[in-house]
Amino acid sequence: MSSGEHQLGRKVAVGTIWSIAGRFIVKSLGFISILILARILAPDDFGVIAATMIMVGLLEILFNFSFDINIIQKKEVTSTTLNSAWTCKLLSGLVLTLLLFFGSHAIALYFADPRLVQVVQAIALLPLLKSAKNIGFVLYRKELDLKSEFKLDAYAKAVSFVVTVSLALWMQSYWALLLGIYSNVLAKLVLSFWMHPYRPWFCLREARELFSFSKWLLLRNVTVYFNTNAPALMIGRLSTPEQLGFYSISYEVSNLPTTELLYPLSRAAYPGYVKLNEKPAELSRFFLRMSRLIVLVVAPVSFGLAAVSEQLVAVLLGSQWMSAAPLLGLLAIYGFVRAGSQNVESIFVALGRPRLCFFIMFVLTLGYIPCLYLAFQFAGLQGIAYVMIANAIVYSVVSYSFLAHLLQFKLTSVLRVYALPLGAAILMFFGVRVLGDYTAAFVEPLWLLLLLKVMIGAFIYLAILLLQHVVAPAGSLFSEAWSLVRQLKNVKQSIIR
Repeated sequence: MSSGEHQLGRKVAVGTIWSIAGRFIVKSLGFISILILARILAPDDFGVIAATMIMVGLLEILFNFSFDINIIQKKEVTSTTLNSAWTCKLLSGLVLTLLLFFGSHAIALYFADPRLVQVVQAIALLPLLKSAKNIGFVLYRKELDLKSEFKLDAYAKAVSFVVTVSLALWMQSYWALLLGIYSNVLAKLVLSFWMHPYRPWFCLREARELFSFSKWLLLRNVTVYFNTNAPALMIGRLSTPEQLGFYSISYEVSNLPTTELLYPLSRAAYPGYVKLNEKPAELSRFFLRMSRLIVLVVAPVSFGLAAVSEQLVAVLLGSQWMSAAPLLGLLAIYGFVRAGSQNVESIFVALGRPRLCFFIMFVLTLGYIPCLYLAFQFAGLQGIAYVMIANAIVYSVVSYSFLAHLLQFKLTSVLRVYALPLGAAILMFFGVRVLGDYTAAFVEPLWLLLLLKVMIGAFIYLAILLLQHVVAPAGSLFSEAWSLVRQLKNVKQSIIR
């Protein structure tokens, strides 16, 4: 490994630690909030807010030109660049606020739920507040200094956690969820100006240049959004708010661990990909190493969730959510498949190839939406989950194939990345199912059975990895993990500083 790669790996490791810490705190509070709210509010309440946020997200993505990524890509960033990006975001937020407010009746008509008129109008100000956040925070991320982002996310989430749970206990209505969302956005807005010295001002001098780079990112973001949220849009249109509530909570809980393990890794790795985009050999090695780490961690979590989905729902969410257990298990597998493809998307953008990502996703989405419709008609929510898994597999295979051609590495390298962790996770899944079901008759209460299954799964997965280490220690996953641990030790002082 070259000294440049070592220094980059060191910076990525530091950034990853802060990013993981931030996401862990944020999502731990979010997860605890879900567990509390799921016992206070009904699936119908979650369905109303889910429908609202789907449409908010859709409009946001239509005006999301990814200026942050543009700033990270640029070698020379001036105050004019930052001011232009901030002004463009602010104008986009204003347009979105107006569209949401005046389009609330159309949204309520689409979901056949008149309650959404007031809810959408109430939340319409959200995009404008989001867009006003201090653009200077992007500079922290550009230099892989994610400590400040960690503080921003953690403080804002702590505020929204207290507000949401307190209001839910008092109001026992979906309005508590809406006000909790507002509290998070307002906290981030205020803190972003308090924590960073940069003060943006109105300017459009570099707007044309920003838009010229970002148009393909916009198209890619739109297709990714439709691909990700098409199931919820379909359920919201064809079924009831209760069914949409089941889907939204199942998706959130099943993908929470994988998303929150993947997000900080991808966020910290992206600037590293950018710095190596003119060195394909080093970039491919760095990419495969990150992919290996992602699969090593995400595989057991996803398949473990699928194996214990019934006990997990019963213990954490309560009896009113038991219908979501089979769906949660399937969506956990979907989260694993999607994890690999998200890492590929990051490197496409870093290579300046967002249009390639767009075309792949666009072609797949054309066939994906009809399949979702048919699956829902014949098999309901579980049918949708099976189609999501199949679509994610196809997208991953196609994306890896294109990337292998661009960086000139063999697809067999990707297969080697996946082979052992995936095989070990599948064996763990069946081991937990067989041994867990055998012991179910002897173990009470239910939370103890859940704990036992988790321990069985961890033992099986680690035993398989240990066996591989004994047979072939040089290239084992344990060696890879130990190498990462040593690197993290080396950056300890950097983190403290």
